[in-house]
Amino acid sequence: MPINYGVITGGPTADTVTDPQKLFQALPAKAAKYAYLRDVQGDILHKWYETRARRDTVIKMNTGGGKTVVGLLVLKSCINEGVGPAVYVAADHYLCSQVRSEAADLGLAAVDEPRSLDFQTGRAILVIPIHTLANGMSKFGVGREMNIEIGSIVIDDAHACLATAEQQFTLSLPRAHATFNKLLEIFSVRRSPYPVNHGDYGDRARRAARAGSGPLLGMDRQARTGDLGIGGLSG
Repeated sequence: MPINYGVITGGPTADTVTDPQKLFQALPAKAAKYAYLRDVQGDILHKWYETRARRDTVIKMNTGGGKTVVGLLVLKSCINEGVGPAVYVAADHYLCSQVRSEAADLGLAAVDEPRSLDFQTGRAILVIPIHTLANGMSKFGVGREMNIEIGSIVIDDAHACLATAEQQFTLSLPRAHATFNKLLEIFSVRRSPYPVNHGDYGDRARRAARAGSGPLLGMDRQARTGDLGIGGLSG
């Protein structure tokens, strides 16, 4: 009996389907422990898929709820929809290794090098610690200079990552350091374009200097975003 190859058509594959729940089912090489999605994972992926056009989305899940799988499926869905390259950011190298291990168990390609061709062409998800992305000499670019494009990004444990990013752009100096007084002068009230008031940055800086405390830059949240407008140091 002759076979009519014209009627044989390929169905959705893990590299074409965009619905993350269907994507999960289409993964051909996932480990046996991933026989099905948990109800909470399915609900979250469904809601995300319906609102994926939003620029930013916050997903809250309990510890042990399977958020890594959700994040990886979201990024793979973005890649399939043409919104790549895709980056998964974790708080440190250890957590990144766990994410890459989970990706391997799902049968998803993951790399740790931003200059990887597989990442830049959408064949793999980049998994990196936050300090690789947020630093003064980032491979991705600094300021308006964009060296490596990012289409979609998942930040796992955003609070921890934010704290690390803040540390990356905070300069702390003891009062005895030779540069302390020079920087104090630079960021004194005389440089401020705003009216002087009792709670201005310069006043707090002088009080801290007299007390021998620091850090000078990033003394507190109000100081970094206050009269001298030096919030750019952390943003």
